[in-house]
Amino acid sequence: MSQSFAVFDDILPACDLCHFKKIRCNRQRTCSNCVDVGVECQRLRRGRTSRKRSFTSATGPAETMLRLERPVAQLQGCKLFPNSGSYPSRLTS
Repeated sequence: MSQSFAVFDDILPACDLCHFKKIRCNRQRTCSNCVDVGVECQRLRRGRTSRKRSFTSATGPAETMLRLERPVAQLQGCKLFPNSGSYPSRLTS
């Protein structure tokens, strides 16, 4: 059975010149844009590195509040918050 779709592993990425100029690259070994300009067609850019997503365990709202309130409680003990333990009161004129 023949496959009618392209295999993405065989497709070259856009060359550095086309990527930098944000123009369409024909993705040949030596692309036509590089030939027209008279430069060496290179593909030296590194691929994107994938970021690992941190999945937290399924917690309820109570656990989330505790997790968020711990650092706040630690900061309230610092000199940055002179009214530690309470919020600043509104000024009345």
